[in-house]
Amino acid sequence: MQTRYHVQRGDTRTTVSLDKTLSALLALKIGHDPETTDAHAAVRQWLQARLDDQADPDRRSVSQWLTQESILFVTDKKLSEKYLIWLTGI
Repeated sequence: MQTRYHVQRGDTRTTVSLDKTLSALLALKIGHDPETTDAHAAVRQWLQARLDDQADPDRRSVSQWLTQESILFVTDKKLSEKYLIWLTGI
């Protein structure tokens, strides 16, 4: 199952779909009980902030990119760092 969030990409509103488990983990990580109205709003705000931080209104595959960002956020920091080193080769 997927949870849908609406975010702005530049002047365009777009829908982002996250796996329900990932959405629940993200809500917990940012301090909300999953599957509540408050959690949905908080996760949407977090997703929007990540998108805004990149300042790339032409970004494609927004759901996939935000899924990756969400996974890295909820994952243990050491594992996330290892993954980024592997990914970038640095």
